[in-house]
Formats: sequence, C-alpha cells, structure tokens
Amino acid sequence: MRDFVEKTLKEDGNGNWPTSTAKAHDKKPTPETNDNAKAVAKDLVDLNRDEKTIVAGLLAKTIEGGEVVEIRAVSSTSVMVNACYDLLSEGLGVVPYACVGLGGNFVGVVDGHITPKLAYRLKAGLSYQLSPEISAFAGGFYHRVVGDGVYDDLPAQRLVDDTSPAGCTKDTAIANFSMAYVGGEFGVRFAF
Repeated sequence: MRDFVEKTLKEDGNGNWPTSTAKAHDKKPTPETNDNAKAVAKDLVDLNRDEKTIVAGLLAKTIEGGEVVEIRAVSSTSVMVNACYDLLSEGLGVVPYACVGLGGNFVGVVDGHITPKLAYRLKAGLSYQLSPEISAFAGGFYHRVVGDGVYDDLPAQRLVDDTSPAGCTKDTAIANFSMAYVGGEFGVRFAF
C-alpha cells in the first residue's frame, strides 16, 4: 500500500493523481489534458483485495458519487447471415471461397444485462468437394461489432462509505469499448 501511495501521489500529494475541472457553463467535470487516470487505474489493478477496499473507502470519502460497476467478463453471442462465393470452382478439388456476413451480437457486460448490437463478418478459406452436394471446409474470419460502443444502463453499486449528498449518486453507469475478433472454423457444407 505504501508503494502505491508513493508512486501514485508522489511529492505534493496530487502531482500524479488524475484531476478534473468543470467548465463555467457546465456542471459536469471534464478531464484535463494531462490526466493520468490510465496510470492510476493500472496501479489500482495491481493492489490486493484489502488494499483495493482501503483505496475505495478513501475515494468514496473524497469524491462525490462513489458508484462502481463490476465487470467480471464480457460475453457475446452472434447471429449472422453469410453469403459465400466459390472463387474458382472449375474442375478443382480444392476451391477457395470468400464470404461476407451481416447480423447481430448480444453483448453481456454485467450479469443479466445484455445489449444487442449490429455486427459484420468477413470470411475466407478453402473447401474440398466430397460429392456434388457436400464439401468440407476450413477457413478464417474477422468479426466486428459496429456502432458507438456504448453500453448504458449498467447497474451500479454504491460504495459502502459513500457519503455523497442525495442526488449526486447514480443507479446506472455507462461502459464504452469496441469489440472485434478473429477466428478459425472448419466443417461440412451442404449445397441445395
């Protein structure tokens, strides 16, 4: 804990701590350009459970609106419609193919909170014709969830020692991230 405080706060107690200022016409805080929140967040992750509890209590007493959202894992279930095209099918046993897909993902950020999002997929691979109607295939794909990457109305929990005045805390929070991944697949394809 002492190492965390020394590395994070440094000499004057706030030189390395993220700070924010409010605009004159807006009550919402906006981060300064030299904000060090990423470095502090990395330091917080390295703490053990007891140290995190101590820091959370200190933050709750110094910052109004002490809410947290616990994201243990992000899950995603996709439903896609793919259109595929065999690139060279004239008399070859092995045929390259390309596909494009459009559909949706059901993204789970917090337990029981699922957000539908539009998605697309690009695929390419090789297929081997076993019979006129059946082919075995192997390929790879790139999958991306499109949109603004905002997942809102996530249930927030108040910190135990939060002493914020009524109306300063919120019951929900927003997460913002993009999602894309690559993968491989193999299987059997039936042609009608």
